[in-house]
Amino acid sequence: MSKMYLQNSRLKVEILKPGEVYKQTRFDWMGMITQISMDGKETFCVPESLIAGIGTNGRGLFNEFGIEEPIGYEEAKVGEKFPKLGVGLLTKFEDEPYKFNVDYEIEPFHCSIVKAEDNIKFSLTTKECRGYKVKQSKNISIKDNKLVINYCIENIGEKAILTTEYSHNFMGINNRLIGPEYILRFSEGFEIGILQQNLRVNSKEITWNNVVDKEFYFKLKNSSKVKGEYWELIHLPSAIGVRETLDFEIHRFAVWGNAHVISLEGFIKLDIKPGEKKEWSREFKFFNI
Repeated sequence: MSKMYLQNSRLKVEILKPGEVYKQTRFDWMGMITQISMDGKETFCVPESLIAGIGTNGRGLFNEFGIEEPIGYEEAKVGEKFPKLGVGLLTKFEDEPYKFNVDYEIEPFHCSIVKAEDNIKFSLTTKECRGYKVKQSKNISIKDNKLVINYCIENIGEKAILTTEYSHNFMGINNRLIGPEYILRFSEGFEIGILQQNLRVNSKEITWNNVVDKEFYFKLKNSSKVKGEYWELIHLPSAIGVRETLDFEIHRFAVWGNAHVISLEGFIKLDIKPGEKKEWSREFKFFNI
């Protein structure tokens, strides 16, 4: 089977086995969560695109390292390899900036999996690539109505790991369209640089005047960067919601979406020197209101 599951009395979590379904080079192959259901009826994850061949095949909780700054890319020459964390050694094919939405020739990393009743741990050691080498792990666990993802990067190479990581979080509660039925809340105040016509912003909340009819993207400005910030998305007719709490200082926060999907993206900045280790986590709580 290409999928694994974690399940308790409240949650069921569907997870892809690395390299068996998703074989592209954008998202971390370890622990790709494609669906989360609560109480056997409420669902939270949707695909990036509803049209085959459009997008990069994201779905659910897919994280990515180095969307703008993959380690080793700038110094690699055309034809040389660079490491994409959680994926493999990619081959640089042109002397142009890195393109996250293009698939590169890949030499995949080998991942080991250890599964218990309430958690799954994925781990790998990258191949050495011009001084870059890391041990990487992701542990997914559930308890009651909470899902926790713990990440760890240990730098065992000769060069520093300077990059970012975020989780794309493709959400659509019970497959309902993004619009007036939803409220998006944040724990801290923020500003939006260019306010889009369909949005209403009130202190720490975002709502929509109408059902979304085109793709949108914006970044939050002047938001606090303290640890423990969270966002929550609530679908009022279903009376259910999801909250993500971040245990790290947020480097930046972006919101992307379309009619069927909204993605809340909290970025962490990674600066891991040789011999150092960095750990961080995301907690998702699924709840009734």
